[in-house]
Amino acid sequence: MRASNSGGIGPWSTTKTVQVAKPPAVPTGLSLSVSGPSYRTVVAVSWNAVAGATSYQLEETHPQEGVSTSTVTTTSVSSLIYADGSLRYRVRACNAVGCSAWSSSKSVFLSSL
Repeated sequence: MRASNSGGIGPWSTTKTVQVAKPPAVPTGLSLSVSGPSYRTVVAVSWNAVAGATSYQLEETHPQEGVSTSTVTTTSVSSLIYADGSLRYRVRACNAVGCSAWSSSKSVFLSSL
């Protein structure tokens, strides 16, 4: 930038660099797998890594315990689940600027019968 007035035009100012950051993209590839006996089920949740993400928030909707959110730095989580009913999961990517929108959700139905 430089200033001007009736006396003329001044010298150029020094150069400054600004980096603009934005929240990461929405994670894709959310998948669920179930293993173990029906009375002690392990649910594994995974998704694709997102460029620029420093953590992920995983939301679980549990039939008896309601909604819970956990923050992780990996792209997969396994949980031992004692429940009957439908569990729903979705994930979003986060960095210092903020978080993406939530991914589409995936559900799994568990039954100990």
